[in-house]
Amino acid sequence: MPRGRPRKDDANERHPLYRTWINMRQRCYNPKHEKFPIYGGRGIGVCERWSDFRAFAEDMGLKPGPGYSIERVDNDAGYDPFNCIWATPAQQAANRRAPTPSEPRIYPSFRPVRAFAG
Repeated sequence: MPRGRPRKDDANERHPLYRTWINMRQRCYNPKHEKFPIYGGRGIGVCERWSDFRAFAEDMGLKPGPGYSIERVDNDAGYDPFNCIWATPAQQAANRRAPTPSEPRIYPSFRPVRAFAG
């Protein structure tokens, strides 16, 4: 699986999906990326075909509208044409995996319960 820097192509950089493609690859292959531990660190990768931006753009097509982002249907599988769709934030929120014990959990703020007297 190629992990190097993608070939620079100004036409690609102007494409509306280019940043999505770059960010997807960074999450999977760049250990310095903040989300690497929950993507590449878990073994999530990008299929060989999508090492080429043009193939990614051809397979996914344009986003259906603003606010859509790439979503893996099976969160334990990688990025490939058979596992990825465009989804809204609400759709993505419904497709979450449970965090493992080693991952940080974010709890809502709360007030401590006070003991009742008497």
